[in-house]
Amino acid sequence: SGDKIRFEITPINRHGERRSFYESGEGIVLTAVNMENKENGFYRLSFGEHPRLELLYMGPYKFFWGGLRYGYTLSGGRYSDGYQPLKARDADTWLVIKQSSTEAPNCFISKGLKTFTPLTQLQPYEDYNWLHSELINFKQQDGSPSKGILYKPENFDSSKKYPVLINYYEQFTMGLHQFLSVGYTPSAFINIPWFVSRGYLVFLPDIYFNKENDDTKIAHGAAALNTVNGAANYLASLPYVDSARIGIAGHSTAGGLTNYILTHSNRFAAVFEGAGVSDWVSSALQLNYRDGTSRLGASWYSGPTGSDIWTNNTKYLDNPILHVGKVSSPLLMFHCKSDGPVPFEQAVELFIAMRRMDKKAWLLQYDEGDHVQMNFRDEKDLTIRVTQFFDHYLKGSPPPVWMTSGVRAQLKGIETGLELDLSGRQP
Repeated sequence: SGDKIRFEITPINRHGERRSFYESGEGIVLTAVNMENKENGFYRLSFGEHPRLELLYMGPYKFFWGGLRYGYTLSGGRYSDGYQPLKARDADTWLVIKQSSTEAPNCFISKGLKTFTPLTQLQPYEDYNWLHSELINFKQQDGSPSKGILYKPENFDSSKKYPVLINYYEQFTMGLHQFLSVGYTPSAFINIPWFVSRGYLVFLPDIYFNKENDDTKIAHGAAALNTVNGAANYLASLPYVDSARIGIAGHSTAGGLTNYILTHSNRFAAVFEGAGVSDWVSSALQLNYRDGTSRLGASWYSGPTGSDIWTNNTKYLDNPILHVGKVSSPLLMFHCKSDGPVPFEQAVELFIAMRRMDKKAWLLQYDEGDHVQMNFRDEKDLTIRVTQFFDHYLKGSPPPVWMTSGVRAQLKGIETGLELDLSGRQP
């Protein structure tokens, strides 16, 4: 319906003069996004004695969002704003790039933005077990509504039981019709096509935070738990989901949220956390190693001045590090010593606490990494280890040696431990 569609005129610089990009003698062409089903397209706004808004084309594709998006859709390089259409100088003919979750971005010639004739037919996914996306409406744990994207493999069989990975940050549903790129997993923003092609379902729920709590993000952990548990409840109700094999993954800010969920929920069969805060107090009292500034006033978890650590410290009792004794899920951590935004010591604290409490935990650290991996060699290594971790706990595959026996520090770079342990030994 019309009230769900948002419009934008995209201005650009043309010949040094700033003007509306979508202009013609018949009016102004608007880019449009349906904020409910995420369809994208174009309308024409005509002026004169009888102004009217004419639908040119809307469909389950992505052309160009402009500023018509919300959430953290660009996270991890996973989504983009699309491609700005180009108009011929003296004709209502356009060059556009169209894509969907099942169709790679290709160039089209469009007459009036109503019909589209392909110029290219790139199909990089042709030889792969690709995916398709579905927009899901679900109830959070407290009964409030949210949305998410469910990715299923091309060869999906509703009679089977699939393991599920839940990956999150803020809101991702604007990316419903984005064509996803295949690549390594450089962080806990997992590469979705990689895991879906290997027989996982991947779900990206939208998490909504209470803006009244923006001065201190402690309440965000509870908000994430509310969303992710609600998503797990929904997924577990589906006949093709193995409810006992649901895993979660989050990176950076979502890594901190993952640490909260890990220590406040026992329903997840495996947890992958990257570069997240585990201790709200020590995190605020450390430095940002990238620029040397104090995290006291900048930490998400300590408020704008950090003074609430001493003036209102009861809320810090929900600190993940204080609840490690409740953990039942195996945890894989990725954090590098050179991480600037989130100090590596946050991972060390949680790892030591997990081991002290006899919990299952592994910490992956790469010397050339930062907040994410910085080279293909390490990205490949991380991808293999994360896949082995989830394959073991969510598919029942044999564990690798690095999970059962570890790799001694003296043998770093010499032995990988990537070979599977077929002795029957368990982590």
